[in-house]
Amino acid sequence: MGIPGTILICGMKASSTPTVIELTSGTSWSVPTNWNSTNNKVECYGAGGGGAGGSFASIPGRGGGGGAYARKNNVTLTPGGSVSISIGSGGAGAANTAGGSSGGNTAFSSTICKAEGGRSGGSGGAGGTTAGSTGDIEYAGGSSTGTIGEG
Repeated sequence: MGIPGTILICGMKASSTPTVIELTSGTSWSVPTNWNSTNNKVECYGAGGGGAGGSFASIPGRGGGGGAYARKNNVTLTPGGSVSISIGSGGAGAANTAGGSSGGNTAFSSTICKAEGGRSGGSGGAGGTTAGSTGDIEYAGGSSTGTIGEG
């Protein structure tokens, strides 16, 4: 199974105390009342794709691709408000000759920060792309190498 997505919220609250919040589940996040919109970053990690099953017991399948990364700096939010989030699920691996499933996208709001999930091993094992991600900084996920049977 691919690794699930994650959202990290890093910032200085109004009291100047550094804070890091890790979100690994849920559909919304409550903005703290002392949110500082001028000194923060939101990081999204797309989920990894599941591996493909091999052709025979001695021929392994291809691994799934890694999820992309995206970061948005100095996000303006309303203290006490709420933001929708989506945490990508890791793609399921497959048995025998099946292809597995792709990893899900991870997003903080639908427009602020989004990281695309990796593809399944059966569809090439490509990493999540920067084109499918949103942020000030974006990096593609790693791809699996070789073809089915080359491990």
